[in-house]
Amino acid sequence: MAKFQKYRNIIPAVAILLISIFMFILSFTVKRETMSTIGPGFMPRLVSCGMFLLGLIHLNLEWKQMKEESREDEQPVLEDNAVKSWPDRIRDCLDWLSAGIILIYVLLVGTLGFILSSAIYMFLQMLLLASGEKKNYIKIGLLSVIVPVLVYELFTNYFYLMLPAGILG
Repeated sequence: MAKFQKYRNIIPAVAILLISIFMFILSFTVKRETMSTIGPGFMPRLVSCGMFLLGLIHLNLEWKQMKEESREDEQPVLEDNAVKSWPDRIRDCLDWLSAGIILIYVLLVGTLGFILSSAIYMFLQMLLLASGEKKNYIKIGLLSVIVPVLVYELFTNYFYLMLPAGILG
């Protein structure tokens, strides 16, 4: 377990790199049903390139930090065997919870549609990442509904790219 703790920040960075490569490859399988210059695979390619770049930056920063920590001659730190509270447990596995929410979003976007699945995803992700005890549920809920609707309207009416309509369609 101590070996895993050493690489706990590098593993998510490598996972982001692999997911972005997979997403980039899959973006070429999207069917082109419009005659516009920008096809429906453009945005997934753009997002996957951004994810890859951010994953590289994250990997580089974590690698440097790991090297610095290994050079330091620290005395062994005694682990606190106290039981962690739920917020501490959630904070410890925040990256895995985010990855799980993203996976569920990807699986549901085809059936529920872009607007509904994006609203649910954004609401859950913002609740997960919101810090502090007081979370503004009204603001989070409004943003979770307004942003997907605006993005859907922008892509369908101005870029002429079809997003999954799902059960609302």
